[in-house]
Amino acid sequence: MSNSLAIATVTATLRHMLDVAVREDVLGAVVTILPPDDSSLTNAAPRLNLFLYQVAPSAAWRNADLPTRRQDGSLAARPQLGLDLYYLLTAYGQSTDADPQVHRVLGSAMRTLHERPLLSRDEISGVVNASPPEILGTSNLADQVELVK
Repeated sequence: MSNSLAIATVTATLRHMLDVAVREDVLGAVVTILPPDDSSLTNAAPRLNLFLYQVAPSAAWRNADLPTRRQDGSLAARPQLGLDLYYLLTAYGQSTDADPQVHRVLGSAMRTLHERPLLSRDEISGVVNASPPEILGTSNLADQVELVK
């Protein structure tokens, strides 16, 4: 079971995975995690913005693990919380008839997500280890039994 840094770790891992892929496909492209109304998104640089807009309990995992209590009423085992994370992907850049840059950025991101539907433990650990210790340093998402899909 992962700790409270799970959502931030998933977002950081997705950002890293998409950043590597988009940079290979579109020169100078970057991936950000800004709110969609941030004015810095509309600059001329090619960009993919990954925005987490909804978090909901997973219907598939909702009743898989109910809290277990001891006879005295104290908590014996914490329930697992399965979540569905919904992201909005938005591409920005300068597109022309000769170069649909925005479409290339979005196409690169969609291909990457389709080809890699799971976040591996190695990917997650790499992002956690590369981040400052005070940000994701204590994340244990890579250690959970179920892979992030």
